[in-house]
Amino acid sequence: VSWKLGDDAAMLTPHLRPLAHAVPAVVVRTGIRTLAAVSSESPRHVAYCSSKLFESIEQSQEMCALSHRTMVAEQLVEEVKLRQSRFAGLDPQAFETPTNTSDLKGLPPSSFGFSWALPLLDEELEQQAEFPDPHELWAALKRSPTECPVSSEVAESMVAAYGTMLRSLPSPVIDVELPRALAREDPRLVVVGDTHGQLLDVLHIFDTHGPPSDSVVYLFNGDIVDRGRNAIEIWLLLIAFKMRFPHSVHVLRGNHENEQMIARPLKMGGGFAEECLAKHSRQILAAFQRVFKLLPLFAVIEREVFVVHGGLFRNRAVDLIRLRTMPQASWRRNYPNPPSKEQMAKGEKWSEEEEILFDAQWADPHFGCGSKQSARGRVAVTFGEDVTQRFLQEAGLALCIRSHRVPQSGRGFELEHSGRLLTLFSASRYGGVLQNHGAVGVLRRADGKRLTPGIEGLEMQTPTQPSLGFEEEEGGSSSSSGMPSSRQPLPVLKRLRLTLVEHIVDSTHLLTAARSATPKGVLTGADGENLAAHQVRKILEQQSREHQVSVLQQAVALVCSERESIWRKCRETDVLSMGLIPRDVLHDLLGDVCGEIDVGGWKQVLECCAPDMGRHVPYGQFLAAPTVRWFHHGTASLCELARATAQAELRIGGLAQLFDSALNGVVTPTAAMASLKRLIPSLQDDQSRDLAKALFGDAASEPASLSLVLDKLADFAEPPELSEAWMSIALKRLAKLVEKSYGPGPLHAALVKFFVTHDTSKSELLTADEFVKGFQHVGASSVSGDAEVPLLHSGRLYKLFEAIDGNGTGTVSFLELLIALHNRPGRTDLRQSAEVSLEGEVAAMLLVHKNAVIRLCRALDPEDTGLVSTANFMELVDALAKVLRRPLSRHAWARFEKELGATTGVPYLKALEVASFEVIAEDWPWSLRSEACE
Repeated sequence: VSWKLGDDAAMLTPHLRPLAHAVPAVVVRTGIRTLAAVSSESPRHVAYCSSKLFESIEQSQEMCALSHRTMVAEQLVEEVKLRQSRFAGLDPQAFETPTNTSDLKGLPPSSFGFSWALPLLDEELEQQAEFPDPHELWAALKRSPTECPVSSEVAESMVAAYGTMLRSLPSPVIDVELPRALAREDPRLVVVGDTHGQLLDVLHIFDTHGPPSDSVVYLFNGDIVDRGRNAIEIWLLLIAFKMRFPHSVHVLRGNHENEQMIARPLKMGGGFAEECLAKHSRQILAAFQRVFKLLPLFAVIEREVFVVHGGLFRNRAVDLIRLRTMPQASWRRNYPNPPSKEQMAKGEKWSEEEEILFDAQWADPHFGCGSKQSARGRVAVTFGEDVTQRFLQEAGLALCIRSHRVPQSGRGFELEHSGRLLTLFSASRYGGVLQNHGAVGVLRRADGKRLTPGIEGLEMQTPTQPSLGFEEEEGGSSSSSGMPSSRQPLPVLKRLRLTLVEHIVDSTHLLTAARSATPKGVLTGADGENLAAHQVRKILEQQSREHQVSVLQQAVALVCSERESIWRKCRETDVLSMGLIPRDVLHDLLGDVCGEIDVGGWKQVLECCAPDMGRHVPYGQFLAAPTVRWFHHGTASLCELARATAQAELRIGGLAQLFDSALNGVVTPTAAMASLKRLIPSLQDDQSRDLAKALFGDAASEPASLSLVLDKLADFAEPPELSEAWMSIALKRLAKLVEKSYGPGPLHAALVKFFVTHDTSKSELLTADEFVKGFQHVGASSVSGDAEVPLLHSGRLYKLFEAIDGNGTGTVSFLELLIALHNRPGRTDLRQSAEVSLEGEVAAMLLVHKNAVIRLCRALDPEDTGLVSTANFMELVDALAKVLRRPLSRHAWARFEKELGATTGVPYLKALEVASFEVIAEDWPWSLRSEACE
């Protein structure tokens, strides 16, 4: 988006840029259970509820990642390769991430394990790349963590050079020794758990324990990427130190260092592919994909500590010797995809190497014995204490260190299995919403005098700013988690001393921003912490609602796309031909045909979407009711524009420049259409005309005032998030007071007068004090006479200001205030006026498999324009239909061709986001409708 409209209008640009990946909030008209916001709850209880809610979201995302439907992406890639001649502009190497193993320099095993030598970098390559000095890069990132000073060309060369070093590994197991240093130095090895793109945690760890050097060795235990926004910076920093100190930086592979995981959107637990494309190019993404396959899986430290990202193995015969002798082809690859329904029916299963590869990245411990199915998905397992004890005893090792999940207590570490299994998690305040600690393990050689062998109790790094803290559920205790008490050594290790060091770093500044946005003198101490806690939970609840809506959409879309298969199964089950099937049987049948659903199973889906369904279901009506509509252009654009305009806090002058180019106080339909076309360049002429008509009328309509245009635009913006029930009633009261004091006329006209009158600073933005004084002036603090309207004293007015100021800038624009006070009896039905939707089997198929389609669209879009040609997109949909063995009917294909035929390209990132689909299942027994603009 680029245009010249002055400084005010230019503020809109950064808010529109990230919207290609944003998922607008949607509402499902059904009974979704969420945590109710109760203002009286303590920060401790809110923190616990938030942790459970976040855990459920994360677990649900991972279940989706391990669904058998993820195989469709791989099958679609193969199908596209077969028909690549039909795709215009397709790079034949677009899907290839080859691993060159011709220069392996593995040496025969020594008496202990495999020894290996790091290859020297080619001098010409090193000089050409001009790799940055690691200490200068570290200093630059500390000064400005959001701006990496490394160019794309240098970054790509660094990743390629790191891959060259990794190719010398003959085994997935590396042997790591503590440094041999001078007496005055403190030789140590620091084990770091998951960081997930939280750069500030890594910078804090380097500050605390020293950067990698000849006397400080680092071992990162996987999951550096995804879920955070600065994984590239972490990787480049580690690679820079690796080039300078080759034996002082080691990285193991986590389950997120995988092509399938990084390709997922940020809101679905991925995000690294998006980060690479946004900051650099697809070349660096391909380079990282090659490197991830080369990363080792296991480490043995000083012949005493075993390190793995996930956990131990379902096959009890697997030992350390088996891991060291794994063929390179079996571990230099992505972990295996879950078997398909057809493969399971044939009795096909993973090989032993595939099970090892998967368990090493996905397994979790449990408190019992043996191996059990994991809550992460049907193919993941958990392992018991007997598995840990047996593996360590046979290997002659004392301790297993793993990562992969946040400890349940919120600490940065957790000891289990009689003190022989340690979980380390280093991303504090994980995801910007949890209040967990991060932790690292610092290993030193035990000399028997100053340092005795064992595990030393934690050293807590207390932040300077107040913390909400993270406590266990009522009745919990640290001893139940197997944690050592402070300074209490556990006699596990024989030759090493392990010190567990915790920290808290506000990586996202979420709570700091929440406190700084609080009006002075209104919320302090415990009240301030309570508000911050509820703001954290409010974000989590919104994420949970969006995720549940997405899952329900997927579930109903699956029913639509598998309608014929479900019908046949129902007919086979209905031996009496009564048209009825028991409800419990239907749950199982849906699971067999459609696969698992990560929201609690099909039983819970139908409880949400079809609550009135009886014990026996008329499956004909059940299957006929659902449908999916796809609004492939225009529909969500206006919602995005309204949201971005509000977030940018444009002043009235800037808003006038957007829509009133003549600056005469009125907006004509023709000028409005031109503005929409300029603001949303991806719109076709007919799309911008339809949108302008929906907002401003046709070309023959009378010009409208700017305030009326903004009032219509407010129809499509999201209302502010209100944390307390009285706030919605209070906003209606304020709207009536504004109309009464500055009328007659509609609210938008009266609000202009109110805004200009009380903008005493003449900044065209209202501060908190101006907001409160303005509404006190119109009588907000007086008794209304209505018992339902609360007394709006200054404290409550400040709270309302904070709710309206959704972006936390400390000021409120005219559009933000209008959106908050706007009377919303019902939004303009943009779809009916625009008539741009595709309904039926194609829409359902695209909704279910949108991640696979986006992945292929990116391969067809080498310039990262976000646009693919209509011909390529249609060919891709045909390939998807063939992979699913459901070729499109002649009628469906004709409708699809007619719908897309008039367009020159498909903006796939916008067209395939959740907001572009509408799932409708309103006829009995269903009661579901999700709308993109609501």
